[in-house]
Amino acid sequence: MRTRLRAPETGRFRPAALTGMLRRALLVSIALCSLGAAPETLTLDQAIVEARARNASLPVVREDASLARSAADEARAKRYPHFDLAGELQLARPGAYGESHALAKLLGAFTLFDAGQRGAELRAALSELDRATAGVQKSEADLDLEVRTRFDELAELDEELVARSDGIARLTQYQVVLEERRAGGEGGNADLLKTRARALSDQATIEALRRSRSTAARELNDLMGREPAQPILLVAAPMPSPPAEVLATAWERTPDLTAATAVLAAAQERQSATASERWPRLELRAEVGGVLPLLGSTLDAVNLPTAPGSGFGGAVGLTFSLPLFDFGAIGARIAQADAAARKAQAELELARRRTRLQWTAAQEDLSSLFRELSLRERLEPVAKDAYLAAEALYRGGAGTGLEVLDAYTAWLDSEVKLVQARQSLRDAQARVLRWEGK
Repeated sequence: MRTRLRAPETGRFRPAALTGMLRRALLVSIALCSLGAAPETLTLDQAIVEARARNASLPVVREDASLARSAADEARAKRYPHFDLAGELQLARPGAYGESHALAKLLGAFTLFDAGQRGAELRAALSELDRATAGVQKSEADLDLEVRTRFDELAELDEELVARSDGIARLTQYQVVLEERRAGGEGGNADLLKTRARALSDQATIEALRRSRSTAARELNDLMGREPAQPILLVAAPMPSPPAEVLATAWERTPDLTAATAVLAAAQERQSATASERWPRLELRAEVGGVLPLLGSTLDAVNLPTAPGSGFGGAVGLTFSLPLFDFGAIGARIAQADAAARKAQAELELARRRTRLQWTAAQEDLSSLFRELSLRERLEPVAKDAYLAAEALYRGGAGTGLEVLDAYTAWLDSEVKLVQARQSLRDAQARVLRWEGK
C-alpha cells in the first residue's frame, strides 16, 4: 500500500511586478553591455536543451550504451549456427614428401547443448544494455540538475546585484541629505562618514558579486557547450508551486536504481553462465567441399592431413566435451561470479538508501523553504517601511543616523535573504526532480 505525504499549506506568493522584472533585466543588460558584449536572453528550458545537445560528458555515456548494444547483438548471434569458408592451396615436390592440391570447403557448427550458457550470456548482455541506457538517463539527470543549479545561482546573483544597487541608490539619496545638513551648519559629520563607509562597503560587495556572476556564467556556458566568455541575460524561471500531495515511493523511479538493478541482473546471469561450464557440451558440425589434385598428384596418401582424398563430398559429426580436471580454474571463475553478484546486491541496497536519503532531504528542504519564503516575502516590505520611517524621522530631526543605518541594513538584509530563499527553493525543487528521475 502506498503512503502519501501531504505538503504543508503555505500562503500564496505575490508575483513579481512587471516593472521590477524589466528593471532587473535592464540593469543586467547594461552591466553586460559595459563589458563590450551584447547579451543573449536564455530561459531554463533552453539551457537544458542546449546542454543535452552540446555538453561534452554525454557523448561518453551514450557511446557506452552503443557498446552495450553491440555486445547484446553479439551475444544474440552466438545462439545461431555459424558458417565459415575455408580454403587451402599446397604445392609440394617430390610427391613422396607431400601432395599438391587445392582445398575448399564450407564449415558449419551449432551447439546443441551448453547447459544454458549462451542464453545466460545473452540475458546478461541485455541487462548490461539496460544498465548503460539507465546510465545515460542518470547522466542526463545529473546534467539537468547542474544546469538548473547554475541557472538559479546566476539568477540569484542578478537579483542580489539589483537589490544592492537599489540600496546604494537609496543610501546616496540619504547621503545628500546629510551633506545638506552639514552644509547648513547642523553637524552630522560622523553620520556622513558612517554612511560613506557603508556605501563603499556595499560597492565592494557589488564588485565581488559581479566577479561571482562572471564565474557562474562561464560555468553555465561550459555546460551548454558555448564559449565561456559569451554573455548571458537570463529570463528568470517561475517559482515552483507547492504540490498538492507527494508519493512516498516517488524516489523509486530514479535511473540510479534502474542502473543498479540492471547490474545485479547481469551479475546473476553471469553466475548461471559460469556455473554451466561444469556441464558437458554437445556440438553439431558439418562441412561440404572438394579437393582438386595439382601437378599430377593422385592423392593416394589419404593418411596425409593435407590430402584427405579427392573430389567433392561432405561430412557431419557430433563433438562432445566434458571438463574433468583443470586445477580449480572453473571453481575460481564461479567464486568470482558469486562474489560479483553479492557485490551488485550490496550496491543496489546502497543505491536505494542513498536515493531515499537524498529524495527525503530534498522534500523536507522544499517544504521548509516554502514556509521560509512566505515569511520573508512578508518581512521585506515591513523592513522597507521601517527604513523609510527611520529616514523620515531623521529628516524631521527626531531620529539618529545610527538608527537610519541600522534600518537600512535590516532592509537590505531582508531583500538579499529573500533572493537567496528563492534560489534555495528552486535548488530544492531541482533536487527533488533529480531524485524522482524526472
